[in-house]
Amino acid sequence: MCLGIFAHATVAQKTDNAKTNTAAATTTAAAASINWNAVLKQTPEWYGSDEAVRVGDSVLLYQRETGGWPKNIDMTRVLAEREKAAIVRQKRETDSNIDNGATYTQLVYLARVYTATKLPRRNLFTLLLMRTDATRLRRPCKKASN
Repeated sequence: MCLGIFAHATVAQKTDNAKTNTAAATTTAAAASINWNAVLKQTPEWYGSDEAVRVGDSVLLYQRETGGWPKNIDMTRVLAEREKAAIVRQKRETDSNIDNGATYTQLVYLARVYTATKLPRRNLFTLLLMRTDATRLRRPCKKASN
């Protein structure tokens, strides 16, 4: 009788593990299947998820040195290391836009992820802004002539 109970408990545990693994796989697949057009339609809790951080890092990766982003890019797509390297090589391209709401989604998205996680991320754009502000502070101001 003891063996029967043990065997039943083992089968029940394996069934529970399979359900948990299936649920985790479904959750991962659902998270990975998010579309760029839906990134601002998520629950506030989602922006603290690993998937949201991964997409946020991708958004920063695509950001050009000019501060904007190229248009028509699915920044939710999982990238291979080779693709990431190619994107880094394109940082100096001047195809970024800041008009017609082209950066609205990226900026709001990054703000939501940061608000949810408080994870520090530095990119070249931030460093350029800091350098520009420091340069302004070191320059003497011209006196206005009356």
